[in-house]
Amino acid sequence: MNVLRSILFKEICIISIKYLTDTENPSQATKNFIDEVNRLRRRRRAGPVSWATAVKFLAARKFDVGRAVTLYEQHETTRHREGLVRFDPRQNPLKSELDTGKFTILPTRDATGAAIAVFTARLHYPQVSSHQTTLQGVVYQLDVALESVDTQKCGLVFIYDMSDSKYSNFDYDLSQKILTLLKESRMDEEIRDDFLGNERRSRYKATTGIHPLLYCG
Repeated sequence: MNVLRSILFKEICIISIKYLTDTENPSQATKNFIDEVNRLRRRRRAGPVSWATAVKFLAARKFDVGRAVTLYEQHETTRHREGLVRFDPRQNPLKSELDTGKFTILPTRDATGAAIAVFTARLHYPQVSSHQTTLQGVVYQLDVALESVDTQKCGLVFIYDMSDSKYSNFDYDLSQKILTLLKESRMDEEIRDDFLGNERRSRYKATTGIHPLLYCG
């Protein structure tokens, strides 16, 4: 089923993001990660990375320092490319974007303890909200949610809710960027898609470089 048909079938795509942890010498791994990342950051004349940030990246890669540093670099590259480094949620246009409620972290968790984030497609109007502003709204709330120890332990479920949406609400390029951010946000991801009005369900791992929505159906 292609993307357009997915919209017509009011599909909800759910991404379950789980942190991977390893308790073997995490303290030394964290020190090594900080030393390596801060060396790279000094080249850019940037400040040091915090211990808490280091742990989140390491947890996503089983405390493998080399893989965690690679993930961190990918994450930083995406943030700079999309203009997601410095922004103020108290100022427009980001303030107005947050007020729409199109992306939100629910005040409850699922049965496994995972946090739940929802992007409501019908509230998105591409002609009004730029990619940068929309992504800033997503990143700002995800960063806050991922500070939670419970979320780091139990993961986060991301729901791309396309119910009651119209063609004018859909932005294919934006959906690609959101999924890229999720893949590079210090976590491994497993994708499950649920079809309203259809009993079929499937589970699969996202393939690097291939847009997961193309596999919904």
